[in-house]
Amino acid sequence: MQKTVRAMFAPSFLVVAFAALGKLYAADATVIYHDDFSTVAGYQEINTDGELTEIGVPEPRTVHVFVSDSTFGGTIAMSATEDNKTMGFDEKPGVLALAYAKVPTSADYSGFVFAGSEAKPIQLPTLGATATEADLKRIKVSFRYKAVNADEKRLGATYNCRFERSFGDSYEQRIHFGELNATGKWKTFEKTLSDGENTSEFLIGVNASTERLFQFVWGRKVKCPTTILATHC
Repeated sequence: MQKTVRAMFAPSFLVVAFAALGKLYAADATVIYHDDFSTVAGYQEINTDGELTEIGVPEPRTVHVFVSDSTFGGTIAMSATEDNKTMGFDEKPGVLALAYAKVPTSADYSGFVFAGSEAKPIQLPTLGATATEADLKRIKVSFRYKAVNADEKRLGATYNCRFERSFGDSYEQRIHFGELNATGKWKTFEKTLSDGENTSEFLIGVNASTERLFQFVWGRKVKCPTTILATHC
């Protein structure tokens, strides 16, 4: 049955850091990538049954939505918004708002991709020519997230989170971090790359290329989801 929802998953304060083993949470950890989304200006990308619509002047950030060709039971409408109105973790406006507006009975997969920006992509320059498991233990990724929904009875969302190369067929060589259960309160995601699953395949893909460009992916199978994710670093 087709459902119309008004909900958001909002990531905020996204950080990738590098440090010596045992010092990842120390003040001297080196920040490789950081975005607090404080400069967003409302740009939005909407995907309705595979047709893309852009609203506003595109910001330099690289954020996209994706959905399976196999959807059943109605329209799927998703959006990724550089939201300059929703308050972030720092109580200032600016989050990456990822939303489902309409959902079908089911879709095999769907989600959102964030790869930094063309001028400031997510890179891992600390990985050597031949990256190892030890290298992954020295890189920490973190962000804050919450669910936002005007209908409090529907508040909450579950997404899986992964980290992967931002080019080629990278899904099979992703680092899978499992599920995020977002609520109306800010939560913190904070893990080293070695904490995820499938790291050996990830390293095979990384070491097969000289490129060091990466992306975060938040995805889910659609079974009438009801809530947006807001992300903040």
